Amino acid sequence: MEKEKTTINYVMTHSRMPEIILKKYKEFLKIANQGPGALTSFLEMNWNLVKKDLQEKTKYEVLDKEQRIDLYSFQIMVVNTKKDKKILNIIMPPISGYMES
Repeated sequence: MEKEKTTINYVMTHSRMPEIILKKYKEFLKIANQGPGALTSFLEMNWNLVKKDLQEKTKYEVLDKEQRIDLYSFQIMVVNTKKDKKILNIIMPPISGYMES
């Protein structure tokens, strides 16, 4: 039987980030309001926590486990709308380091 596969990127975007933003919104907003440096540090820390959890606590084959990220791996942009609202756009690192089998 083939081992189930996933990527850190998938778990970050579909599990960790929604959990952080929706369940801990006030904490996330405090970090986001500190600026891009604080937010990218926070994202990098969470990426590494997801990576560690996947390696230690699951039986998934982690396809992007060799991918190296740093503070420049995340692109963050704040867009101001017409009604004094802001949209936070976070572009995650592209998935690299593996080939589909």
